[in-house]
Amino acid sequence: LVLYGYASGVPGPFDVNLLQKCGSVFLTRPTLWDYISTGDELRERADEVLGWINTGAIKLCECQSFPMCEADKVHKLLEERKSTGKYILVP
Repeated sequence: LVLYGYASGVPGPFDVNLLQKCGSVFLTRPTLWDYISTGDELRERADEVLGWINTGAIKLCECQSFPMCEADKVHKLLEERKSTGKYILVP
């Protein structure tokens, strides 16, 4: 079980003893700085990923834009978890 951020809010208490019923599993809460130690390394890795995007090795999902007057529609999509990408509200 891996926890990446708090997009849906702070998780509630979790009984880690439940994991023993599932076999050899573990719970982790990784952070960027556990894997990258300096600002220079962060820039190097970012440059590498951006290079993959530029060559087409990584394909990005296109975001959807909505006029600000349709903010309620966007909120509904998010609340219903029908979102797989980014939404931009345009004034």
